[in-house]
Amino acid sequence: MYAYVESRNERSKNLINQAGYEYIRSFLTVAFSRFNPKASPSVKRLSPEEEPAMAALLADQYRNYAFYYDDYSFYDHRYYVMRKNGEIVAGVGALPALYRIVNIPGVWGWVMMKILPYAPYFRRLFRPDEFRYIVLNAIYCRKGSEDLLPDLFEAVCAGEGYHTALTWLDDHSEMFESLRTNRRMGALNRMLNAKPGLIYASFSGLSEKEKEKFYECPAYISGFDFS
Repeated sequence: MYAYVESRNERSKNLINQAGYEYIRSFLTVAFSRFNPKASPSVKRLSPEEEPAMAALLADQYRNYAFYYDDYSFYDHRYYVMRKNGEIVAGVGALPALYRIVNIPGVWGWVMMKILPYAPYFRRLFRPDEFRYIVLNAIYCRKGSEDLLPDLFEAVCAGEGYHTALTWLDDHSEMFESLRTNRRMGALNRMLNAKPGLIYASFSGLSEKEKEKFYECPAYISGFDFS
């Protein structure tokens, strides 16, 4: 069993420690945004018949991750792929979400809550009273194609009719490093100053050696858990 806890939520951390959960990893929010997202001819929604083959690609990519499962990777058949020369080089599941934001701490939080909603272009990206975004789930990327991910995300936003997308990644994973250093993730990601989330787990029935893998391996964060 696992749980996600905000790093500054001391009451939750104390409660979950008392329940026998152990801290194992941390993760961060990654944002993507475009004022005018554009479709791409190389990005199409995956057909249901192709989903088993895509599931195999995902299973291979995440074979060394903890907590990986593909139950919701193709939820509502909203999985998009980018093809080059007929081969899939990147893919991602799209989960539409709608939240009402009450408060964001810090200086940038004040800017996002008080200024952005009234700026002509930025209000497309973020409106606290009706924050519409895509949850990027089960991201796949063939080795060496990491720079193509923003193009995939943009096409997904265009196809779904959104301007903003969010995902959550283990902050010591290769996927996080690839997106963190990518300068084409958009304005919202540059402004985002998110604090890390913490991953806790309960290891009932596992040996110490089996538990070590969860500390050493990056964790797969299911976007479905945040949708």
